[in-house]
Amino acid sequence: MNATENYVNSNTGETESFSGNNTLAPEMKDYYNNELLENYRVKEIFTQFGRRYNLPKRHKGVSEFRKINAFATASLLTEGVIPAGQKMGFTAIQAIVRQYGTYFSITDKLELRAVDDVIETGTKEMAASMHQTMEKLARDGLLTGTNVLYCDNIDPKTGEVLSTPTSCAEMEAGGTVISATASKGASTGITAVTVTAATFAEKVDGQSGKYVFTYATTGTAWKLNGNSVTLSDYGISVTGSPDNNDTVTVDLSVSKAVSLLTPRMVSRAVDILIKANAPMIGSNYVAIIHPSVAGDLRRCPDWISINKYNSSRNIFNGEIGELHGVRFIVDTYAPVLGVAGETSAGDDDYVNKERGRTYATYFLGSEGYAIIDPEGGHAEMIIHDKDEIGGPLNQFSTIGYKFETNGATILYPERVLRVMSCSSYSATDAVN
Repeated sequence: MNATENYVNSNTGETESFSGNNTLAPEMKDYYNNELLENYRVKEIFTQFGRRYNLPKRHKGVSEFRKINAFATASLLTEGVIPAGQKMGFTAIQAIVRQYGTYFSITDKLELRAVDDVIETGTKEMAASMHQTMEKLARDGLLTGTNVLYCDNIDPKTGEVLSTPTSCAEMEAGGTVISATASKGASTGITAVTVTAATFAEKVDGQSGKYVFTYATTGTAWKLNGNSVTLSDYGISVTGSPDNNDTVTVDLSVSKAVSLLTPRMVSRAVDILIKANAPMIGSNYVAIIHPSVAGDLRRCPDWISINKYNSSRNIFNGEIGELHGVRFIVDTYAPVLGVAGETSAGDDDYVNKERGRTYATYFLGSEGYAIIDPEGGHAEMIIHDKDEIGGPLNQFSTIGYKFETNGATILYPERVLRVMSCSSYSATDAVN
């Protein structure tokens, strides 16, 4: 029986491979789908929250902003005495506009013979590249801000705060946190006792709990659970001379720790913005968050999904929900940071304690940063047909774009709070 891959004996089911001229392989063709697949199109997230400013033609590519320094509050007056006046001051901020662009070329033969319209297809992809570039430049401009909050290292099972990092290098991403305290019983012979947590944890196989060591003058030995032990093997050091039945108690805690963006940290970020008098965007603050971090928040019982909003509410591009008065905007271009070197000495400043990735979530107040729209430097697609640019034999065409931008320039640092965290994907996500 003639079949699609071999000859088949219809009685026995045995197959015989095609060979020589006796083959049907030329008739077995892949189906060609006429619909060309489109790549992901970038959503403009960071650029939608910056305040837009124009830059007229015939000016140097620098836009300067000025803001008056705040005056101190008034003091109590003394009758008939002229008080000292305050000095006025201004702060200048510069936004530098630079030009960006790229293009590609196609031959006349490719344009003629390709199954798809390569000019139209390439133009769409160039437009996507342009929006992606703008988004990344705006995002990276905010990374220069120094208003930073590091998320607590917590036990993901209990939510207990284990430590508070002050840098990315102290942020846990699933590592083990060990703590141990040693105390002596009612003894006049022992004056002090200490314990090395790591040594003790290794000796007891990392089992958290309370361990009581008892001294017996008979045999001059310490015992744990009735078995003779050597304290130094457990990292315990005793000062003084123990008496019969003296005790040393060690409380050991071994936990997995992760620096997570929790509802508690969201609330703290809101507190920081409020105390800095950062104006809201409408009636809320806004946070731009990476999907790997957003997943940790969406399981919170206080999370309000976007599908539960009032239907009359205006929705931001990329908005997914609200928590503690913050509207969250998900963006795959929210910073994933942390480039590890060949050794820890070569790690950059964003690598976490496990030498993996960290994430920046931006909590924003109103008009915290500026985006310049230069007159004459707006984004434009540039297409040169082969008849125009293809040389003496019209052999190629070019498609490209160019634009001018400052990316993003922070005007009010207190309105742009960068909250650093890890996630369950810190070991696998790629830096973007």
